[in-house]
Amino acid sequence: MLKLRVRGSLLAFLTVLLISGAAAGVRAEKPGELESLLQCVKVERSPAGKETFSEAREAFPGDLLEYRLAFTNRTSAAVKGLLATIPIPPGTVYVAGSATPSVVQASVDGQVFAPVPLMKEQKQPDGTIKKIPVPPEDYRFLRWKLAQLEVSGTSHMAARVRVLGPGGRTP
Repeated sequence: MLKLRVRGSLLAFLTVLLISGAAAGVRAEKPGELESLLQCVKVERSPAGKETFSEAREAFPGDLLEYRLAFTNRTSAAVKGLLATIPIPPGTVYVAGSATPSVVQASVDGQVFAPVPLMKEQKQPDGTIKKIPVPPEDYRFLRWKLAQLEVSGTSHMAARVRVLGPGGRTP
């Protein structure tokens, strides 16, 4: 069972973890169908500076979490045009550049996706329009497009988020 300590603005984030089952790992599978596995692990550094991974049983402000998503094709034919989407839960921010594969799309609303980095138009004092980057903190979803997943093939995706502190600030 997932053990969580809820503090301040983490409530929404932890609720998403519980609902999605991501902290413990969720597997959806039936013979002859597409199998998916979503996991959430805590990323820490050893005293020697090496990254270590552990099951995300608790999440506190400042923690670095990695979402891992895998799809395995259990059908009898290649799967084409698969869109693999993960939410960036409330109470967390996407860590820019952490998505693997690195060719990824993002969205601030879950409806419109575009390649990372997201850009938006901003009107300048002189009336001209300039494209500026959308801060990664505003990303709410990431999506990978898989052209084709062969029979018995597996595709892996991952992205990292940082847990925010009270008031939505990064500790």
